[in-house]
Amino acid sequence: MRVRRTVTALIISASVTTGGLVGLVAGPAAAAPPPQCRDTISVGPPVKSGGNVKAHSSICAPRSWRGRAWIERWRGFYWDTLDRSERKIQGQGGRLAKQYPLSASCAGAGTYTYRGGIWASNTFVTYEEHSAKRRFRC
Repeated sequence: MRVRRTVTALIISASVTTGGLVGLVAGPAAAAPPPQCRDTISVGPPVKSGGNVKAHSSICAPRSWRGRAWIERWRGFYWDTLDRSERKIQGQGGRLAKQYPLSASCAGAGTYTYRGGIWASNTFVTYEEHSAKRRFRC
């Protein structure tokens, strides 16, 4: 009880001295470490967000790895890449994952099926993946 009274008295006296409320100040927050690797490359399923189609992609590889990530729409006979969604990707090095958000305009009338795509290569090996498909109205 004595410690609690002493702390309360210090806060009240500091508040009276400064003419206002005194808050406890913490030191600077430590920056969150980058996400750790789970896969070499990955792309999440697209979602509708307002007037856009969005997906998340990531790469976890040495800096020598390069590739692309994108969102595609099913056209009945083929997958059409939404050009504005395409992004160049590059490995970050170490065991760090580099995030690449993808976004494209959700234009047109009707319901469409979308999926994300990603590929990466180090000249000797190439990996390519596609996300789960999602169907929604634009």
